[in-house]
Order: sequence, then C-alpha cells, then structure tokens
Amino acid sequence: MDRPLFSILVWTIGTNLDYYREFLSSIAEQDYDNFQLIVLDDNAVSELETITKEFLPENDKVIYRKLKKHNSRAYALNIGLHFATGDYIVLGGQHDTFSPIALSKLAEKIEADDSEIIYSDHDELIAGNRMNPHFKSDFNKGLFLQTNYIGEFICFKKSIITKAGKFDEKWQSADIYEYIVRAMEVGFKIDHIPVLLFHRRMIEVPSNSSYRKIMEQAYNEHRAVSKEYFRRQGLKVNILSDPGLRYWRTEFDGSDYKLKKKEYIVLRNKSVKVHSPKKAMAKMYGQLKQKDVAVVGCKFMQSTFTVANAGYIYDTNGITYPACYREKSYQDGYDYRQLLSQDVSLVDFGFCLLDENVYRHLHGFNTELTGMDMFLDYCLRVEKAGYRVVYESSVVARDKEPEQVSNEVSNARLVDIWGERLEIGDQYYNENLPMGMDNYSL
Repeated sequence: MDRPLFSILVWTIGTNLDYYREFLSSIAEQDYDNFQLIVLDDNAVSELETITKEFLPENDKVIYRKLKKHNSRAYALNIGLHFATGDYIVLGGQHDTFSPIALSKLAEKIEADDSEIIYSDHDELIAGNRMNPHFKSDFNKGLFLQTNYIGEFICFKKSIITKAGKFDEKWQSADIYEYIVRAMEVGFKIDHIPVLLFHRRMIEVPSNSSYRKIMEQAYNEHRAVSKEYFRRQGLKVNILSDPGLRYWRTEFDGSDYKLKKKEYIVLRNKSVKVHSPKKAMAKMYGQLKQKDVAVVGCKFMQSTFTVANAGYIYDTNGITYPACYREKSYQDGYDYRQLLSQDVSLVDFGFCLLDENVYRHLHGFNTELTGMDMFLDYCLRVEKAGYRVVYESSVVARDKEPEQVSNEVSNARLVDIWGERLEIGDQYYNENLPMGMDNYSL
C-alpha cells in the first residue's frame, strides 16, 4: 500500500499569530512528510501567507486561499475539500498543535485497518502546559449522540464525500459533529487511536452574556443534529438539557413495552430489587427499539450513594471488573460513564433486557461457561453479529445476593473461544486507564 497523502485543512479567523506559529511549528515537525497544508484564511487583514511560508517554505506543501465570502467554517472546509489532493483529510484548529507523531500514527492505522474515519485521544494546552488528558473509548455511538466526546480533530478518507457529501453549511458550530453523524448513518466505520495526538488550546474567555449566547447556540446545534438523527430513524426521544452545556440526555419512548412482550426477554434475579420497575422497563425497552441494540442493562448500587457497577469492563484474559466500582452515585463518572446511557461491552445480567430475535439467532447462552464468562461470551457474540450492548444509566437496581462467579475451567474455555478478540481489549475502555477495580480514574 502506498503511503497516504494527508491534506490538512485549517480555517483561520480572529487569528492569534503567536498561537498560529505554534500550530505551524507542530506541522513542520511531523515525522511523516507526505502531507499538504491548506490554509483557509477568513481574516479581514492578514499576514498568514508569509508566516506560513516561513515554517513550510516548500511550494508543494502549502495551498493558501484568501476567502472572498465570510460565511462559516463549513463553507471554508468545503473550499478546502475542492483544493485538497490528498487521500485523507485532516482537520486541525488554528491555535491547537499536533503531536510530532500524529500523521505517522494515522498512516499506521490506515495501513493496518484501511480506516475511513479516525479520531484520537487529546489533551489541553493551558498557559503553555499540556494538561487534562482525555482518554477516549473506541467509537461509542450511544455516548456520541449525547455529547461530542470525539472533538473536532478527525481524519477521514476523501473518497467518502461521494456518499456522505460535503459539510452542511447551515450549521455554524456543529458542522464537523453533523458530518460524523451523517457518515456514521451512511455506514462508514469510525476508528480510534488511543494516543494523545492532538493538543487543544484552551483560551480564557470572558464570562459574560454574549459569550454564553455563543455557547448556547453551539450546544443547541449539537442537540438538534442528534434529534434529527433519531427522527430519521423513526424513534421517539425526549432530549433533556444540561445547564452546564456539557451534554444532553436522550430518553427513548418505550411506554408500549407491555404490548411488545414477544420482542424481548427479561432476565432478573430473584434477589434483585429494581427502583420504579414500570419506568425502568419503559426506559430499557425504549433503548431496545433501536434496530442495532440487542442487550440493555442498568446501573447497580451497593447502597443509596455507592455504585456496585455501571456495567462491566474486561481485560485481555477475559476477567471482568465492575465499572465505576464504589464511586459515589452523585458523580458523573469518567466520560459520563455513570451519568449518560451509552454503549458498553458487558452489563449486569442480574437485570437486563435481551432482544428475542437476536437471542434465538445466537442460540442463547453457552452453557459450558459459567457466571460472568457466560455473559461476556454472549455479549461478544452480539458484538460480532453487528449489534450493540447498551447501559441505561437512569435505571437503578440492587442485588442483595449477587451470584456471577466464574471458575478457572470456564475462564480457560472463554479464552480458548475468544483469545484473539480478548487480546484487542475492551473497545469501550481506553488502554491508558487503569485496569482492575480502580477503573475509570486517572
């Protein structure tokens, strides 16, 4: 496979020249040289062309375009797509910086997986220091449709615009988010590199009403993109806002669960007590209405304020650990694991819903396995069949006598069946975070 050519698109407006120089420096210092930088200058008066050539003097490395119309970022990026000759498009912020290995890591991922859309972990630049690493999961559809945890540093195959189209210029702030959602809907695969390849500049902003309005507009646009997606899917949802503008919570309408009993199987241990059982069933069945969801679980508590599990994670040996174990119930959890419903690898089968058709298609549980091994095996088969396992964070249960213990023989069988898949790791748990009972913490 030939080395991919990257076209890096950067939209410049209200540019801080010092920060822009740092951005250019990070591009010039890449350990991968097969790229071009396309500068889309939206400043009224600018010396960016001269500054850019100081860092990248090679004529074939830089395309500079002074924008005649001052429309939006989406408009600028579409201009950039017209001039881009690369196999892959990389989006970067004018004040942010790239890791020196960013492009080479992207190239490695493309060579290994023929990726179509890629994102990575990132941290923040605060007063010149790198802080607050954000270690993300692999693509988590449920989480992404409630908060843009991916961010705006993405790489995508240029050829996908033939099916996904270009950026929609009606979105002023949610253009990149909407593009990822649209590409996801068309069916393009979204990959993740668990390395800090991007450093986002955090600039102190005034806490006034004007800035609040700008933030609210961006937030409302993102919510609207998500809502439009669910409308196209034919799903009734209620979207709840966050006063802090960090996320929005999606509630699915499953109020007809009593009429659809043939569509799902309820698993519930006798020792499990569910808070507000009727509401719990409606919320969980609402999740199961999504065509690609086959298992829905919930949050288990040890006590009123202490979490037993927010679903489970597993290691490369197939050993499972309760997510957010013993965290306080009023905490959000890392990446909102406690707060927001999202895709997980394994839920607590003490109380959950299974899609009836998928269960029959997969021939039920493997009875040669025991405890958590049996449940993990089922969820891995669900994943392999192209379905999702979802954790409904707003449904709460408590098990007075939890019994999900596996034995060594069962675990050996699990590893024998799923060894290659287990070596890849839990797709919804970043390898840079601690594995074990002390999970989801930095």
